Amino acid sequence: MAYVQEGASYGITSYQIPENKIELDTEFFKLALPQTPILNSISRGQPIQSTKIEWWDDNPTPFEFDLIAEHTANDGQLVIGTQANLVKVGNILKYKDLYFRVKGFTTAGPNSAVQVNVVSGTDVKIEAKQKVQLVSDAMPEGADWSTTGIVTAVKRFNVTQIFTDGIRFTNTEMNVAPEYNLQLVRDKIAEKLTKMRILLDRTILNGVLRDAANNTEPRMMGGILYYVKQNGILCTGNFSEANFQAFLEKLYYARQEEPITDVWMHPKLKQTYFNPLLEQKRWLNIADTRAGQMIDTYVSEWGNIRLNTASQLPVDVILAFDPNKAKLIPFRPFTMQEVPVAGDYRFFSIVGEYTMEVRDSALAGLWTVP
Repeated sequence: MAYVQEGASYGITSYQIPENKIELDTEFFKLALPQTPILNSISRGQPIQSTKIEWWDDNPTPFEFDLIAEHTANDGQLVIGTQANLVKVGNILKYKDLYFRVKGFTTAGPNSAVQVNVVSGTDVKIEAKQKVQLVSDAMPEGADWSTTGIVTAVKRFNVTQIFTDGIRFTNTEMNVAPEYNLQLVRDKIAEKLTKMRILLDRTILNGVLRDAANNTEPRMMGGILYYVKQNGILCTGNFSEANFQAFLEKLYYARQEEPITDVWMHPKLKQTYFNPLLEQKRWLNIADTRAGQMIDTYVSEWGNIRLNTASQLPVDVILAFDPNKAKLIPFRPFTMQEVPVAGDYRFFSIVGEYTMEVRDSALAGLWTVP
């Protein structure tokens, strides 16, 4: 509701009425532009009432452990460091054909070890940095309770970022025939929303988190690449099918055998490495008059991977990320409102404020191809 200010020298203008704001958010999110593939693929969250959003990422429970010291035959222990608290008495650990049952622990700390008995196989030396797998749990009847430690969740946060633009009309433009005037306004709004959608898509991918010290400095929200670089699985190596499968395998086990579903890359990288991939194995229709070829899915033992392109990505990276894990969240949805001016024109401001949630970035991956 608008309230008239008291006093003979005061009045109220249409600029001061909050209800005169024009909601643009619905139209903005109807624009599924080909230039905004990331924004098109992620979901939209409920509005928040703060300039900062926080969430908890669960660390995955490990099912294999690195030995941080050599195991010698019959020494009765496996040194797995601080992760020893994630194993309990009765667990079965496996190295190749050798099975151990956990019977106790040494002092907690970086060199903590689990005390074990061999239950199957011949005990042998196991080099440091080899992996032992958690495969089972075996308890006798009437045993005392035993429990593992808890994998601590990690708090992450992001901040809102303000996006603004405006539309300027001369009073001459606004006083021509109504049908022309209306079309002019629609065209200008569509042009600005298209530009702002492209900028928001680029921010969602490439934004760098900057939590301003006060409100005189701009806040910047972190994007998907920022969180994956901070927390995810990072690899570097020349492109080959073997290396790509090794990248997928590493993600597969880090995600506890949950396949990755999507990778993203610059169109040039896909054109160079994926479109010609295994072309000698393809069946061709010799009557087909089209030139060129594209593939959109890579099939492997580690999952059927959708190959997505985004020109906003650097040309030398492959981003493995599930778009269902990202959510764009409004603080102030896009609105347009006329503002007072002193010249022979009318000005409409457009403003929106958004942030995003990027969950499970530790289970995403980024492969840099030199």
